[in-house]
Amino acid sequence: MDQPETLIEPETAVEEALAHVAERVVRLVSTPKIEEQSRFNLLEMLSLYDFGAARMRPMHHERWRTCFALAASTGGVWSASEDGRTTFLGIFWRTNNINVNLAREVPPPTMDGIYAYVGFQWNDGRDGSLTGRFKRHMI
Repeated sequence: MDQPETLIEPETAVEEALAHVAERVVRLVSTPKIEEQSRFNLLEMLSLYDFGAARMRPMHHERWRTCFALAASTGGVWSASEDGRTTFLGIFWRTNNINVNLAREVPPPTMDGIYAYVGFQWNDGRDGSLTGRFKRHMI
């Protein structure tokens, strides 16, 4: 028992390949640490704006700007990140307008509105529960 521990280095390409596969399996099986956030500084807001803009066609950028501005001004930006990388972004605001036709208008925000209008949401992660968490945050 008094012998020092020795590190066994892989000697063959097969052992190296197996070690690489084992690392990937551990990464896939391990539970990632997901951080939810709804309060942001200006730099974080700008990075979330870029996150959303990068995921849509240029023809929708004007609507994205309008929706993001409404959500940011009413506290309706929610995101989740995994290992410092944004994986989920949802923007919303409250309104009293039940009939929304996006081809004609974006519903105006009302701080005490009884309907929550979700402008956009993206889930780039592998955690399917983030949509449910976003809904709970809206409520």
